Amino acid sequence: MFYEVDNVCFSYYKKPLCLKDVSFSMKKGDRLLVLAKHDEGNTTLLKVISGFETSYFGKVFCEGNEIRNIEDNKKNFSLLLSEPVLLKDKTIRFNLDFLCEACGIAKLSDDDISELLNQFKIDREQKVKVKKLSLFEKRKLAILRSYIKNPKILFLDDQFNGLSEDEQIQMREIYNILFSNKNITIITVAEPSSFKSNREFFEKLNFENVGYLNLSVLKKFENIVEFLNSYIDRDIFEFLEDFEKFECEIKNQNNEFFFITDKNKYIKFDNNFNNEICKTLNENEDIEKVDVFVKKGINIDAIKDSEFNKLINNKDIFIYLKFDGTKVI
Repeated sequence: MFYEVDNVCFSYYKKPLCLKDVSFSMKKGDRLLVLAKHDEGNTTLLKVISGFETSYFGKVFCEGNEIRNIEDNKKNFSLLLSEPVLLKDKTIRFNLDFLCEACGIAKLSDDDISELLNQFKIDREQKVKVKKLSLFEKRKLAILRSYIKNPKILFLDDQFNGLSEDEQIQMREIYNILFSNKNITIITVAEPSSFKSNREFFEKLNFENVGYLNLSVLKKFENIVEFLNSYIDRDIFEFLEDFEKFECEIKNQNNEFFFITDKNKYIKFDNNFNNEICKTLNENEDIEKVDVFVKKGINIDAIKDSEFNKLINNKDIFIYLKFDGTKVI
């Protein structure tokens, strides 16, 4: 296998694990999309599996070699963070020349650089200093540097995050340039807002692998559709556009359970659900606060008991405990 991550765990000093038993493998040229909410360890994951952070447990192999044992000048990886790492007091030209020298690439001519700047939609003179660029321009320049480097593996933090609609359209075109090179193995992260704004685009990129990073664990799916249909925990709904979230309650009255809407309407659960609910709710509490996800277009305050239970069976309504996200039914 070209690239393997084997039971990797990682935590910052005296902090809980932010990566737990992460494992996956990729063939040369494969593409992996990692979906993760902000602050769920997405950037940390990229830093660890790219070898930027080395104090991890487990193994990461590239072409059979553990990446911690590969000399930096022989790794030929590119890690692109959301906040680009550039020589900010230097010019665009200097940043590109510096990369070429560091990678042993022939220095580019003025015409070559102008053509690349145009291709990556950077409308700036070569002599402009990086610190004068916007965040979006810096991201494009960092991606351009990686394109020139032509790495074996490209690690892309969420490059769409915080961009305007027009900027995201440009970023899609730039992603298309990167993904057109079938020799590069690409691992990219997308947060909920970026994914929802660019869902059709991500689906067209045809990722061979999709991962969902949540509570330090990377869950694996064959494709985006499988992920979106899984509903394994409430955080997945952050990636969906067709569900609305409500804060409601479940009340226990003599081991019969009632759903209480935000307008204080009581809806009785079907007996088939009672045992399942009993396993999840705190036996010492008569009322539990829950997060409810309802498919858009359904007015939960206007439905009858039988309709409510049917909607649960049809996966149009999902209920999770508010305090820890455990699925109720």
